[in-house]
Amino acid sequence: MVAVIAVFVVIGIAGWWGPRQATATHTSGQVRLEVSYPRITRGGLPGEWRVIVTRPDRTSLGGQLVMSNPLRYLATFDQHGVDPTPAESWVSGDRLFWQFDVPDDVVRFEVSLDGRVQPGVNWRRSGETTVTLTGDAASVAYATWVMP
Repeated sequence: MVAVIAVFVVIGIAGWWGPRQATATHTSGQVRLEVSYPRITRGGLPGEWRVIVTRPDRTSLGGQLVMSNPLRYLATFDQHGVDPTPAESWVSGDRLFWQFDVPDDVVRFEVSLDGRVQPGVNWRRSGETTVTLTGDAASVAYATWVMP
């Protein structure tokens, strides 16, 4: 029994029980999508969720960018704010859509969610971010594990 407890203590000291960030990326057509999200976390901790959109050839993103996410995944977070603020937002089915007006000179567009993980949320939460920009779309799936 002492050996089992010692293993848990060593794993804890190594940081295996702590929160971890991960990044998921996908390129489709002229859109490269990168999502940084909490891979493993606990309720009550800050949740860093960020989306970066670029073009593979590093040209301008100017135009309307529409991003959608599952409502259930976003409900994982006690949201304090989205930066930048979407020009429009709406819900369709089980997804939340945000529309951003991207200036012509922007080659890297970043959206971040400021919040913390809801205290009552546990286990696996699946996320999938989809971005549409001037006819091109990219989507990436990921999951956050919220430990009790």
